[in-house]
Amino acid sequence: MLDHSHQPQRPNRLPAAPRWSQRMAALGVRPDYRLAHSDRPDPDLTASLYARTPAALLGHTLGAVAVITLCRGSAPRWLLLGWLLLFAAAWGARVAVARRYAASRPASTEAYRRWQQAWNVTSLACGAVWALAVAAFYDDGHSLQSTALILLVYSYCIGSPATSYRVFVVYLLMCFVPMVAHVAADGLPDSLPMAGLIVGGLLVTLVIGRQYRQAFGELLALKVGNEQLADQLAIEKAAAEEARASAEQARAAAEEANRAKTRFFAAASHDLRQPLHALSLFTETLRQRAREDETALLAGRIAESVAALESLFGELMDLSRLDAGGVELAVQDFPIAEVYARLRLHFEPLAFDKGLALRFRGCAHWVHGDAVLVERVLRNLVSNAVRYTEDGGVLVGCRRRGDRLLLQVWDSGIGIPVEAQAHVFDEFYQVVHTHALAAPRRGGSGLGLAIVRRLAQLMGAPIDLASQPQRGTVVTLTLPVGQPRSREVEPADGLATPVRTLSGCRIVVVEDDVAVREAMCVLLLSWEAEVVGLDSLVQVDGWLAARPQGAPVPELLIVDRQLPMGHSGAEVVQRLRAAFGAELGVIMVTGQVDAQDEAMARALGCHLLYKPVAPNRLRALIGYKRSERQRRG
Repeated sequence: MLDHSHQPQRPNRLPAAPRWSQRMAALGVRPDYRLAHSDRPDPDLTASLYARTPAALLGHTLGAVAVITLCRGSAPRWLLLGWLLLFAAAWGARVAVARRYAASRPASTEAYRRWQQAWNVTSLACGAVWALAVAAFYDDGHSLQSTALILLVYSYCIGSPATSYRVFVVYLLMCFVPMVAHVAADGLPDSLPMAGLIVGGLLVTLVIGRQYRQAFGELLALKVGNEQLADQLAIEKAAAEEARASAEQARAAAEEANRAKTRFFAAASHDLRQPLHALSLFTETLRQRAREDETALLAGRIAESVAALESLFGELMDLSRLDAGGVELAVQDFPIAEVYARLRLHFEPLAFDKGLALRFRGCAHWVHGDAVLVERVLRNLVSNAVRYTEDGGVLVGCRRRGDRLLLQVWDSGIGIPVEAQAHVFDEFYQVVHTHALAAPRRGGSGLGLAIVRRLAQLMGAPIDLASQPQRGTVVTLTLPVGQPRSREVEPADGLATPVRTLSGCRIVVVEDDVAVREAMCVLLLSWEAEVVGLDSLVQVDGWLAARPQGAPVPELLIVDRQLPMGHSGAEVVQRLRAAFGAELGVIMVTGQVDAQDEAMARALGCHLLYKPVAPNRLRALIGYKRSERQRRG
C-alpha cells in the first residue's frame, strides 16, 4: 500500500487541493494530475520507503514471533521451521536491498524505477510468506488461533506499503485468496458467512486503497507543481535580479551623467562668465567715453545684448541646477530686511536709470524659509517688474495674514493679457505684448517665471499672479511666519543711494584673467577712482612689500574668488586686512554659483557678486561700501 508518512492525517483536508491548484494555475503552473493513476517513479517516495525499512522489518519480526507463539503447540515443528526459514530469507532480502539502495545514491529517473521495482519484489515476497502462514497454520489450531492469524495477516496487508496501486492489489489478493479459501472450506456453519465478511473487507480495502492512491497522486501532482513553481520563481527571481542590476547600472549611469552635467555646467559657468564679464565692463567704458551719438547708441545696444545674454545664461544655469537636484533647502528664520537690502543694492540703479520708484515695505517681518531661494524668487519677480514698467514704480511688500506672510511684488507696468496668465509660469513661454514701449525692452528668455515656480514648489510655497493689462501686475509668494531673534537688523531704507562718481576712491583689484582685470581697471578709472590692478597673491605680497610707508590706505578690495596656484580670494582678504585693518571693504567676484561661497562671503563680511557683473550694480555697491565706511569712520 501507500507510504502513510506521505498521506494526509485527516481526509477532510483533501478538498483543499483544488484551491492550491487554482492558485498555481493563476501563476501559470499546470500540475499533471495524471500522476494520480500512473506509476511514475518519485524520488521522495522511494527515499521514504527505504527509510522506513528498519521499522518495517521490526514489525515483521514481531509478527513472526506472534505466529510462532500461536502455532507452536499445534503446528508441526518442521512446518514452523520451514516457514521461519522462508521468512528469514525474505527478511534478509529486504535488508540487502535497503543497504544497496543506501550506498547507490540514485540520480536518474530510471534508477529510481529500478529501486522501486526492487522494493515491490521484496514486499511481495513478504506478502507471499504471510499468505503461506495462513495456508500452513489455519487448520492446525482452534478457532481463536485461526481468527488471530487472520487478523494478523490482514493488519500486515493493510499496513504494507507499495509503490503503485497494482502492486497493492496483487499483495492483497495474494494474502486474501488463500485466507478466503481456507475459511470457506472449513465446513463449519459460520464458514461461508465468515468468508463473505473477509471478501467484503477485501473489497473495502481495495476501495480505500484506491482513494488513498488518488489522494497521494494529487499530492504528488501538487508537489511536482510546487517544484515547477519554485523553478519558475527562481527564473523570475533571476530575471528580477538581472533587471534590478540593470536598473542599478542605469541609475548609476544616470547619476554619473548628472554629475558630468553638473561638472560641465560648473566649468561652463566659470569659463563663459569670464568673457561676458569683461565684455560688459568694456562696453560700459565704451559707452561712457563715446563722443558721437551713433557710437553711444551702438555701445548701448551692445550693452543691452550683453545684459540679455547674461540673463539667459544665468537662468539656464539656475534651471540646470534645479534639474540636477543641486539646490538644497536650508530652512531657517530670517529677517526680510536682509533680503530687501540685497535687492535694493541690485535693482535700485536699474530703477533709477528708468526713472522708477523702487520701494520696500514690511521690513520688520521675519520669514521661516530658505533665505537664498526667497531672494532668488524676489530677484526674478523684481527684474520682470522693472523690465515691464515704464511709468510709476515697483513695490516689494511683506504683510501678515494669520500664521502666513504674503511676499508681494507690485508694479504699475503694462500687465499681462488674461489669456496668457495661465501660461506665464511655463518654460520658454513669452507673452506677446502689443504695448509699443514693451517691445524694445523685452529681451527675456521665458525662463524667469518658470524658475520662480520651480523654486516655490521646492519650498512648498504657493505662488499666485493677478494682472490687469495697462494697469500692472502683482505676484504673491506665501510663506510661514518666522520667529525673530535677538538682534538688530538695519532697515533697508537706510542704505546708501547710487553715486555717479568715485572720485578719490582708492581701490585694489585682484583678478587673474587679463581681459577682466584690464576692463575692471579701465571702468573704475572712468569713474575717477584710483586703481591698483594685481593678478595673484604673489603680486599682492610683492605690492605690500614695495609700498612706501605713509602711502594712502585703500578703501576697497575687489577680488576674484579663485586665483592661480591654488590660492583663493579669501587669502587675499585676510592678507590685506592684516595690513590695512578690518574696516577694508571687500567685494568678491566669482564665476561659479556655489552656496559655500555665499557662506564664506558672509563669514568674511564681504559682498559676493556673480560674473558677469552689471556695471551699474557694481557702481551702486561701491557707493554703498563707501558710505558704510564713512558712517563707521
